[in-house]
Formats: sequence, C-alpha cells, structure tokens
Amino acid sequence: MMSETIYTIFFTILLIIVILAVIWGCMLLSVILFKKAIYSVLDIFWEANAVNEKNARTPAELGFRRSFADELFRSGIRDYKPQALQLLIAYNIVMVTEDGRLYLCEEMLASKIPLLQTG
Repeated sequence: MMSETIYTIFFTILLIIVILAVIWGCMLLSVILFKKAIYSVLDIFWEANAVNEKNARTPAELGFRRSFADELFRSGIRDYKPQALQLLIAYNIVMVTEDGRLYLCEEMLASKIPLLQTG
C-alpha cells in the first residue's frame, strides 16, 4: 500500500516535470523562430534596397502580402515574419510612408542594436 502511494507521487512529479520541460521547449523554439524572422525581414529590405524613403516598397513588392489560399494550404512551421515586421515598425526601425510603402531606417536600426543581439 505504501509503495503504491510512493510510486503514484513519483509518477505525478515526473509527469509535471515532463510537461514543464515541453512547455519551456516550445517557448524557446518560438523565441528562436521569432528572432530568425526579424533577421529575415531585415534581409528582405536590404535585398530590395528599401533603405530610404526614395526606394521604399509596398508590402506586396517585399513579399509580405500573401493570398488567402497560400495561407490556407501552407504547411510547416508558423511564419513569424508578419509579427517581426510589426515589431520593427513599432520600434521605428521600419518606417511607413504616407502612401503605405515601407523602408528600413538604418540609423534607427544602429541605435537599437541591443534589441537584435543574440543571447
């Protein structure tokens, strides 16, 4: 009787530890993918040379607008680029022109480097 109680307590504690480890792993993976998405968004702007207001591009030209069908039938890991773009806009690293075009403000990026540091 006593050994069954000990085994039950041990199994419960082990199950809680495993669940917490899975939750922690999922959160860590999410942070890693989000950080990767930030760098991907910056690369998109640099490849399009959208680094000043004169060379600003629309979200569609930069590849940020996808059709509903693309979203519906997309498989694989979640795409964090739209959220990364919104974060960069909120930190004024990506600027939005009056007509809705986007460009990378490299001066603001240089001042916000701690935001993008690894570790």
